[in-house]
Order: sequence, then structure tokens, then C-alpha cells
Amino acid sequence: MGSTRRSIGLGALPLLAGLGAGCVAPAAPAPPIVRNTSPAVPPVPPVPAIQEPLAPFVVERRGPPDISAAAALVIDASSGEVLLERAAGERRPMASTTKIMTAMVVLDRVPEDQLDIPFTVSHMRPRLGETLMGLRSGERTTIRELLYGLLLASGNDAADALALRVAGSAERFVTLMNARAAELGLADTRFANPSGLDQERHYASARDLAALARHAMREYPALAKIAGERVYTAAEYGTGGAGGTGSEPAGRKLVNQNMALHIYPGVTGMKPGWTPKAGTCQVVSATLFGRSVVAVLLDTSPAAAEMVQLLDWVYGTSSILVPPEHDLTFVRGIAPDGQPWVFFAATREQAGGAFARAYERLGGMEALGYPVGAERREHGRRVQYFQRARLEHRAEAAGTTGEVSATALEDGLSAMLLASGS
Repeated sequence: MGSTRRSIGLGALPLLAGLGAGCVAPAAPAPPIVRNTSPAVPPVPPVPAIQEPLAPFVVERRGPPDISAAAALVIDASSGEVLLERAAGERRPMASTTKIMTAMVVLDRVPEDQLDIPFTVSHMRPRLGETLMGLRSGERTTIRELLYGLLLASGNDAADALALRVAGSAERFVTLMNARAAELGLADTRFANPSGLDQERHYASARDLAALARHAMREYPALAKIAGERVYTAAEYGTGGAGGTGSEPAGRKLVNQNMALHIYPGVTGMKPGWTPKAGTCQVVSATLFGRSVVAVLLDTSPAAAEMVQLLDWVYGTSSILVPPEHDLTFVRGIAPDGQPWVFFAATREQAGGAFARAYERLGGMEALGYPVGAERREHGRRVQYFQRARLEHRAEAAGTTGEVSATALEDGLSAMLLASGS
């Protein structure tokens, strides 16, 4: 059987392409994943006794990154402490980060028990060059499905449909948005539309956006849940109107445009955006090592790489980003207990402690491939399966670090499932 590889399909997400000089990248292209049709599988040498500590697992601590954003702010989400700021009070266009407020106003007005009631979308105007979830005139949908389209696909059509459903018109909905901003004390924020398109007197400051995101993630659990989804299949209820067949496709796949959510561990959600006037904007919430932060970048390029640089600085991690066609993104860090770990974006798995050290010692990706599952116990011993090897940690005695041994495999996922009895 060939090697089985789970992937979230980063290659289909164009915002990571050309991450630029701001990221840390290997000097040469990463080797391709070899499908394990023996004898092409690179052998994993037996390692009967890798004693810890191995060569030092070092993550270099650096000062605040030199980012290109015109405005930036990072705050501790619990205390509100400012960790980094640049022109944080300056009023700037904020593109689709607007949709955080759009979602909040909708959830203020629509009770939870009414979010899943189907209704018919009225006429959808033609749109060129806008991000859309793909609504059609006469389609039946729900408020919840539109919120997914708003926050994941960044659909301007979803924003307009929500405004019309909740307030009767975009103008009346914008009035509600500005009233809510005033209630929250966002003195440097004003909305002119629910989607974030460039328009006169449509602006916010990085400080206000951080406060808005912090409030949204703490007080709006439905919004936080939706913003934290990487991929969602929206239900479709058929057109059901004049000329409608009532037999539309089963659903549409919505991929979250928040690249940081896909490539950095601990990112819990929020919203990116882009317009010609605003440039690339990014609002991100994250929790790692017990610390929660909100980070805002306005008019930055590229947003994914610079946001990861900020998070690396906050959490003392070191990320390696390479083009999405390779599906390789690694984040290395030292946990508060002093144990190392390596996170793999393509499979959302990580190796920690003895396994992280052994992984690097044994040749990493080229020799072992991705982890195909989390650390587990077999016959009382800690093990972890990778695409091309099984690592086993043998504790020598209480209070000792033990040793790690490696066994070469043709298909780590199949071997793990077999060991599980699946």
C-alpha cells in the first residue's frame, strides 16, 4: 500500500503563495513526500538507544519582529496589556475585518433558536472582483449558514443578505453597527457598509479592532466557534422559488481565509481582509502555553508570514514556512515545562518531548515524514507513528528520561490502524 497522507489542502489556499523575505525558509526546496512503493522508501536506521538529552533543541529568542504593517497592535487577551504597538490609534480602512462587527450585530438581533430557520434570499446583484460565498437569487439558507459564509469565505454577498434580513436594508444595518461601536467605546471606528469595501468614512484603528476582537471572542461563543473553523460545508436547501428545482447541490465547501488558523498552532480565529485602499489586514486570536493574545496588522504584506512572525515572538517559537504546494509548515517551540515540540500544519499533529528530539536526530521529514497520529500507549509504552517509522519511548526507571528507538515502516498510518485493531 502507498503512503497515506492527510492534508488540509493548503495548496488550494493562494494567500500563502510567495510568503516573501519576512519568513524563515529553507535554502533549498523541500524534498517531495515519497509514496512508499518499496524499495523507494528511504530506510530508517535502527536506533537502539538514543539517550536524552540529545543535541540541544534550541529555539532562538528574538526581539520584536521588523514588520511592514502600517499599523499594528498585540494585546494580552486576559489583561489587555499591550505587548506591541505601531500607530495603533491611527484611523485606517480595515477591509473585511469589518465583518467581525457585522456578525456581532446579527447575533445581537437574532436569538440562538432562530439561527437555523430557513428563509429565501432575495435578488443578489452581480459582483466583480469581490469575495463571495456564492449565494444565488431565490436560494434558501439560514442565518447560521450565512455567518459561516461571512466569516470563512468572507462573502460580501453573505454580508448584504444578513443586513437585509436583520435590518431591512444595508443602511439601517450600518446604523446598528455604528451604534454598537459607540456602546463599546470604539472612538476611532466608523462603518459605512457591512462588508468592508472601500468607502468614505469607513475606518477603524488597530486599537479599536483589537478591543472589538477581544470582546467578540469572549462574549459571542457562536461567533468564536464559526471563526475557528478551518473548513465548513454549508447546507443548501434548494431554491424553492419561481423557476427553482428544489434539488440544488448538497452543499458548498467554505475554506477559512484566515491563513494563520491553518498554519500556526493555537490560533483560535478572527478575520483577514483586503481592499485596494486598505491593503492586507489581519485580526487573529490565539491561545498557546496558557496565554491568549489578540493581534492586529493593518496594511501589511504578506499577512500570513508577518502574523506568524508576531506569534513566534509572543510565544517564543520558531516557524518555517515554505510554499503551499509542498504542504510543509513547521513550528518549533519549548513548552513552559521545558519540553520541546514540533507542530506540523499539514496534519495538525505534533511531536513532543523525547519524540521531538528523536525526530530531528533521525532526519526529520526526509527520513520519517509527517506524524500520522498523536502520541499513544501500546503495551504500556509511549509510541508515535510517522509516515515511514514508528518511534517508541522506553522509560528505564522512575525519574529517568529513557530511550527512543525507531522501526522503519512502509505505511505508518496503516500500521497504526492495524495496531489499534481498526
